[in-house]
Amino acid sequence: MRSGGFASEAPSGDTTTADEGSDVAPHASGCVQYDMDGMPAFKGSVCPKSPIQDPLVNPLDGYVEALVKRLGEALDPLGLAGALLRSSHVVTTFKEGVAVFDLPWVALLRDASEKAFSSVDPALEELVSRDTFPAADNGASLNNARGNLVCGMTELAGVLRRCYSALGAAPLCSFDDVHERLLSISRRFVGDIGSSRGPFSTAQVPLSMEELKALLLQDVNRWGLSTFPYLVFAVSSRHPLQLVWNDATVDKAELAFHVYYMVARINRWEEETGSGRGILFPVEWMDELLRWLTDRDEVPLLPLRCPSQSLTPVSQMDYSPVPCAPGPFDISRVLRVTAEDPSKHMVQYDDGGVDVIPEDLFDYLWSLFGGGAKYIVMGKFRNKSKIMELLKPKRVSIAVTFEGSDREGQLRVDSLLLDDVLPRASLSEVSRRAIGELLDKHQYGWENGMELFGLTRPDNVIEMCVTHVHGKELQASRLVEVVDGKTVEDLLGDFRSSTEVVTDHCGPVLRVSLLVRHPAGLTSPAGPGFCGLTNVGNTCYMNSALQCLLSLGAVCRLLFSLRLSEYANLSITREFVNLLRDMLAGRRVAKTLPLKTAIGSVERRFNTYEQQDAVEFIEVLLDRIHEEMNHVYGKRYRERLDTDKDIPKSKLANCFWEDAKANNQSFVPQLFSHQSVHFFVCCNCKGTSTVFDNGSTLVATIAPPTRRVFDVDVLLPGELVRRVQVKVACGSDDRVRASDIEKEIWERLHSTNTDFFSSMATSVGCPEAQAPLKGKGQDNKQSLGDYRAVLCADSHTCFSDGGHVLHAAVLWRGAGLGAGEKRVLPTGPSLANRNSTEEFAEAQPMCNEFQQQREMKDQCVYIWYFLQPQGSSSPRDALLCHVECSSVDALGDRKSSLAYIIERSVNLGDHFLSWKLGCVDQCTSLEQDGGENKHLQRGPKKNLRVWFCSTMGDNGYYLNLEDTGDGRDWIDSGDLPLTLSMDSRVVIQYDDQMMQLSDAIRVTNFHSVGSSPFPGEPTFYSCNGTNKEAVDVHECLKSTFSSDILTGENSLNCSKCGGFCDGRVERRLFRLPPCLIISLKRFKLDIRGVTKDTAFVRFSEELDMKQFMDEESPEKHTKYKLVGVVFHRGGLSYGHYTAARFSKATKQWFCCDDSSVMVRDKGPWAWPAAGDAYILCYEQLVEG
Repeated sequence: MRSGGFASEAPSGDTTTADEGSDVAPHASGCVQYDMDGMPAFKGSVCPKSPIQDPLVNPLDGYVEALVKRLGEALDPLGLAGALLRSSHVVTTFKEGVAVFDLPWVALLRDASEKAFSSVDPALEELVSRDTFPAADNGASLNNARGNLVCGMTELAGVLRRCYSALGAAPLCSFDDVHERLLSISRRFVGDIGSSRGPFSTAQVPLSMEELKALLLQDVNRWGLSTFPYLVFAVSSRHPLQLVWNDATVDKAELAFHVYYMVARINRWEEETGSGRGILFPVEWMDELLRWLTDRDEVPLLPLRCPSQSLTPVSQMDYSPVPCAPGPFDISRVLRVTAEDPSKHMVQYDDGGVDVIPEDLFDYLWSLFGGGAKYIVMGKFRNKSKIMELLKPKRVSIAVTFEGSDREGQLRVDSLLLDDVLPRASLSEVSRRAIGELLDKHQYGWENGMELFGLTRPDNVIEMCVTHVHGKELQASRLVEVVDGKTVEDLLGDFRSSTEVVTDHCGPVLRVSLLVRHPAGLTSPAGPGFCGLTNVGNTCYMNSALQCLLSLGAVCRLLFSLRLSEYANLSITREFVNLLRDMLAGRRVAKTLPLKTAIGSVERRFNTYEQQDAVEFIEVLLDRIHEEMNHVYGKRYRERLDTDKDIPKSKLANCFWEDAKANNQSFVPQLFSHQSVHFFVCCNCKGTSTVFDNGSTLVATIAPPTRRVFDVDVLLPGELVRRVQVKVACGSDDRVRASDIEKEIWERLHSTNTDFFSSMATSVGCPEAQAPLKGKGQDNKQSLGDYRAVLCADSHTCFSDGGHVLHAAVLWRGAGLGAGEKRVLPTGPSLANRNSTEEFAEAQPMCNEFQQQREMKDQCVYIWYFLQPQGSSSPRDALLCHVECSSVDALGDRKSSLAYIIERSVNLGDHFLSWKLGCVDQCTSLEQDGGENKHLQRGPKKNLRVWFCSTMGDNGYYLNLEDTGDGRDWIDSGDLPLTLSMDSRVVIQYDDQMMQLSDAIRVTNFHSVGSSPFPGEPTFYSCNGTNKEAVDVHECLKSTFSSDILTGENSLNCSKCGGFCDGRVERRLFRLPPCLIISLKRFKLDIRGVTKDTAFVRFSEELDMKQFMDEESPEKHTKYKLVGVVFHRGGLSYGHYTAARFSKATKQWFCCDDSSVMVRDKGPWAWPAAGDAYILCYEQLVEG
């Protein structure tokens, strides 16, 4: 059955039904027809018969129903939604004591109402005018018709639904729930009709049709002023929607505390200027609320029972005088509206009927009672003291005695008195507060008092024994089970029926005894506080961030003893405290879903199961906790003035610091806020402006690497291949030149290990006089001047990212050769029976100095020969075995050059490869030497392939093989081009199933990036996936606080120059927090999207911030100790987070990976995941 005054039953024979195929379908609640928009559908211009009276007898009800239909057609929901959004945040100020509010949506509603009135059938109006006026007893019929109008407009579900959808993309409350509450509000308004209360109270009975129209038009406007603002409220408010006057089980004490808390908060705008931002509110309704909450001067209000869905005549309603909550409030009764412009609403500031209350209090009362439009003004909260005096909560004191044993089994008895305990405080809060004060009393450290934390375990009974109530000792102490939700008030209520209790006792209302026992059954490896956290779906970011925050002892200490009962609406903070309590209970795994749900309800990005950023989670969590606990709601920060330049910097910094503290009164800024100073300097006029800023996390820019790390395989004389790792300085373009790599290779070999140079002295063909001297130091280095390192790359090549192994060779220049001259190798004899080093000894120097600008035919070229298994395509499997230097002319034409390369490849394969055991029978020709298979002959050509690449970036091609029968087995039969360069490569591919490397070549010291290639060397850490050298966290901070140039779009707006000018900005720290959180700026947004900087950032156990402090900073304690780290591996939308926590009790580090907690022998700076560090948490070291 549908409420609101429309037909629930039709007289027999007059029931309206929908024709087959019609757009109108019968409503589920009765016989009334509704169209697709949810509006009542009538046939013709005359409404169906009313359930109250036949419209032919009393046409007023039919007129109202026709008016409702026309209103549904005239209203524009999209236009109303747009006008509502535009006016919902407009702040109006009083001018000469009068505030004028411009509400364009009211004008739209008024225009639609006038259009609906004018479209009603004139014949029906004539019938209403003739039948209703001038009847003396038309009051009951008129009130009933007005009730039908109010409820009928609320039944316009289609119009309201479209308006609600246009107000918000994803409202927290569904429209069906909102509409149900609107129907309840409408039914409540119906009860005001015919009385002197509420927005629809009757002032005067209309005596004509025009007066009737004016009254109904006023009812439509008042309905709109309560309905459409409610839609806006439902979309934007964080409070759950409910109606107190529709709920007989409301807790008045809890409601009174919420009102008191919101009233008692500080409005700094009002304190400093005399007026602050607030909402107009009716004083009469507030007085009614206070009388109901305090049970003072109670007056009979409207009955809780509302009219039934089948509308009862107002004259027959039950108005028994029972106490109940006030109904919806309405401010429009004290506003003046001109007939010429209905969108202009005016109110006088001196009017005693209005007050300016805090906006959060208005929203809270809106959610509980419903009300009218929100009029935002700048004014003074005049009734603040009165409300605080009436609603000030009572407090009690509780005496607590601790009895039991500690970890060593020693008996302890101690007691303390808890003052100012609110009755709404939970028993769990009382226990936690008592433990906290006990730790403070004996100056126990946070870790030393962990044996007490088992008292707070929610899964076992806290043994709290009540011995006295209101000073009266109980005959037998009563053991109370401490469960979540049980408050002090509930405990006192259990004793109110006892005749033993003396209620006028002025001492502690309760005396309780807490039995202290070391919690048994701890499964956490580090004891209380160290346990895993459940992953409820890609929440490793949250788990790691929480572990990192809870590694800070000061945070745990404050949260543990936090007085939750002193605050209202602590949804996130309460769940955070509960999580800490569960972790302190010694469990192996604690549940995180309640905390995630609480955060997701206010931050929708955390309401999904997608990967999020851990830094953003920490910032949002701290910000939300701060907002829930901040005692200030009307923040007013000090503005920067031109006269600030005349104030000393230290004094100005203290001024801004104290101003920030006055606006942010919670433990979050006390623990995490740091102060930084920025100096903006104009390059034109040299003017300087100083700006101070505060933040809860310190974002550190990852410093660009000064050097890059490369793995290089170096071919040494004596056919020894050694892998070394070098760090080479980057240029301004973050790239490295090949010549710099060659120089660093030589320096690295010489400075780290000289033993291998002794092999050069005995190498075949190397003159003894030119062999390096034995020993160390500068003399040894000078004796190596006849050798040089050559990189397999063109001299103009620049390198950036790694990912592949470079190749180089140490070559002997010959006597008297300059650094720029090259050796020319012969192109004739085969190397079948010769050592490759002999080629260097027999080589003759070029006559002319090598120049890069010479023509190609005069340039020297290098041919680099590699060995590689045929089944491998990785460059890391290619082994450098031989290098030749020659000129293009010396190699001859293209065919001769190819023939030479092919023959040299076969000879090298014969020299460096041997047959595997078991494959001897497959070889057609073997050279026996001492019974061992040492070298290959030319016969097994099918087991070798030759791949040629002109340059490093060339894809290359195979050199074809044809058996010409003339003794030359390898020739080129194609037309592929042959171009030789400084890094021409020949890859000799062999069948590794049959062949292997012979003893002719030795390979040693193959080390990956990050390991030391020589004993005793420091490790060169590189980035994950790149070859950038690791940077230190000090370098990152130095880069963060270095000066930046402001130019182009970032130019400085100089007031002295009167425009934008180039400038620079310098940053320094001025104050440091007790808990320092440093986040490395790994993610960056550019045209390619979000990219991650995977640089390896080194960190250590201690950090000194002294070098980053301003010279006038008063900070004395600049040293910090690392207690927590968050690691991240992967990209922004994927990957995995882990954390490291330090236990002060056990002096150990623990790795936290969701539900897993493992002890580690070393600190996180030495873990394999150290390169993935993302967030660093430090505790300040207070000296002395």
